[in-house]
Amino acid sequence: MNDESMNRISPVVLSKDLESQMKEARDAMRDKVLKDPVVRELLNRNGLPDDAAEDYLSSLAKAIDSRKVCRDCVSVEYCPYHPKGFKPEITVHNGCLTVHTRACGKMLRKNEEEKYLSNYLYSSVKKKDLALSMKELLAENHEDGSVDLLRMYVSFKEWMNDPDRQGLYLYGPPGSGKTYYASAIANDLAKEGKRIAYFNVLTLAQQLRGNLLSQDEMREMIRLMKTADVLVLDGIGAETVTSAWRDMILLPVLEYLSEEENILIVTSYGNYDDLTDHFTNTVFRETDQNKADMIKTRIETLTRPVKVSRR
Repeated sequence: MNDESMNRISPVVLSKDLESQMKEARDAMRDKVLKDPVVRELLNRNGLPDDAAEDYLSSLAKAIDSRKVCRDCVSVEYCPYHPKGFKPEITVHNGCLTVHTRACGKMLRKNEEEKYLSNYLYSSVKKKDLALSMKELLAENHEDGSVDLLRMYVSFKEWMNDPDRQGLYLYGPPGSGKTYYASAIANDLAKEGKRIAYFNVLTLAQQLRGNLLSQDEMREMIRLMKTADVLVLDGIGAETVTSAWRDMILLPVLEYLSEEENILIVTSYGNYDDLTDHFTNTVFRETDQNKADMIKTRIETLTRPVKVSRR
């Protein structure tokens, strides 16, 4: 486009009607803001004129409207603002009314309630299971359940109330709730201030077999297993056994735990004796019953068995 063409472009001129409508809308917005009790209180308390609200009328109006949204809010997850759980708040800055965001009450409570999650050194707990609580579950009435179910809950309650508790070995068929209970117990122990390392054994074994972990990552994982106050091994017996998993990780960690006061929680399909059969042979046909017996003996020594049932 040449200079002559540019000179022929006329500036945009608002029609009188549109200009009038915009002025009416702004006057209505200004009236709404200045009649708001929070705005009036801030102006009066700080000795400011009404013009102090002029520069941020749109933001101030949105902040006023947000109060109803927040009053009707049922959960942080449904918050329409970004980031969720942070609401606009009217404040004074440099002699003007402006808006900043701060965490709402629900978000502050949520953060307080979820503070325990920082005690997870490593977590394979499903997101939906991070809210589970064994203490809440045990507080329910289980008298209408089966004898096996009632016996299971009694065992859990005794264990949770035991200050000298040792580990747990939760065993039962697929779908019986072993992971559900292990997650709930880990959450409650995290709320007590225990540091938790929660590993899904099937995923871990697959990573080892596929050489997906570097030597540094393996060393860090072993360190976490040893230093955590509570080590959860979820799903032992379902994984493919390799020498890396059996000989280089599991056995040394169990040997270490047998000399410390760390809590071990294991979930498995089978009982203690089934562990020997499971760990005797690796997928590469490396047979060592002695190591398998040692694993079984260490786990048996470190835990007490609870047969899990939902019936």
